[in-house]
Amino acid sequence: MDVNDVTGAVNQRKQVETAKETASQEKRQERSVKPSQGAKDDSVTLSPAAKEKSKIAKYVDIINKMPDVREDEIARAKSNLEKGEYSSRDIAKKTAEKMLDE
Repeated sequence: MDVNDVTGAVNQRKQVETAKETASQEKRQERSVKPSQGAKDDSVTLSPAAKEKSKIAKYVDIINKMPDVREDEIARAKSNLEKGEYSSRDIAKKTAEKMLDE
């Protein structure tokens, strides 16, 4: 066996190992950058029940932000009282009943 043949074989083996290592590194980089085959973009689909609950939650939030006292209704009732529009006994009775119900 010739020494040159051995040296050439060693060099070829080093080239093969280097090529394998380079390929291995490239594959690792591809995996870290690209999604796996068949992977899709992330997405979320809400069921109709979940959509309905979301709507309800929005309305509850709006209601919770509303004041407990409706100043406009109080002003209207006060104005009507001052004008004498609530002078009948039936209206006074209904008003008192509504106040007691709350």
